[in-house]
Amino acid sequence: MARLFTWLLVVGWAAVPAAAQPTIYAGAVAAIDEGQRGNIDLERLPAAGGLIGWRFSDSWSAEFHADRAFGESTPRAFETLVHSEGTLRAEIYGRSVVQDRAGEGFSILAVWRSPPSGRVRAAVTMGLSERRFRTHHVMTISRVGPDVTLPPEHPLRQPRDETSTLKARGLTGGFLVPITLSERLTVAPEVRLTRGLWKGYISSYMIAGARVMWGF
Repeated sequence: MARLFTWLLVVGWAAVPAAAQPTIYAGAVAAIDEGQRGNIDLERLPAAGGLIGWRFSDSWSAEFHADRAFGESTPRAFETLVHSEGTLRAEIYGRSVVQDRAGEGFSILAVWRSPPSGRVRAAVTMGLSERRFRTHHVMTISRVGPDVTLPPEHPLRQPRDETSTLKARGLTGGFLVPITLSERLTVAPEVRLTRGLWKGYISSYMIAGARVMWGF
């Protein structure tokens, strides 16, 4: 994603006349991130972060967003068949506890904003977004059948404690309403929808929040 943002900057920089060099702006973002992300058991998450943008003209700019969402799911416990040798007396079962935690988010956006009309403008965003999650899986062996032939030191008879990182990503688009407070300070309510296919699941989530930007 960082490489794509660098490529967009290079293209945008080359496309702007030398007399109109791009300007940099920055901001902070607070939002609610809500939606479905496959088998992740989290739906509504508060998030906060920041952005840096390069404005190539009065209408067009490119942005890179990074934020952190906060939230964790209720632990889910279930029994799992770990190993079977063909009979009920030759089976190994484990008790799993799984918990999901929200993590970092990243977005690369192209932004178009309307011509100025007083202090209020309209703007449209489009690009790519990603939200990361960490799933913690702890499994303990709960039952070993008397006819199981695997020795006690076999990997299938050992407990597990694993953490995996999953990424919900897709195309994103939305709008914001920049409101100029001073020559350099702007606030903007924002809504953005991200939709993609993730590990065979449809990932669809919305971000609704507000920006405070300096130099936009």
